[in-house]
Amino acid sequence: STLIEIGAADMPRLEKLLQEYPEAEEVEQENNLFLVRLKSGVTISEVNQYLFSNGLSIDHLNTRKRSLENYFLELMEEK
Repeated sequence: STLIEIGAADMPRLEKLLQEYPEAEEVEQENNLFLVRLKSGVTISEVNQYLFSNGLSIDHLNTRKRSLENYFLELMEEK
């Protein structure tokens, strides 16, 4: 799965759309951004297209690299 950071001027609307997005496994707020864990194979351009098609333009979109610790924890959860 991929973890992305995403932000927009209209954060409440962004949160609503992300919560409704079927390809998002997890959505949490961190400061002025949302962290979204995407299902495997989903690209950030697909997320951007989904938000744009719902009338929301974003001002921040970035893939967050997994730390070694997080990678280990993900592996342990899968067992």
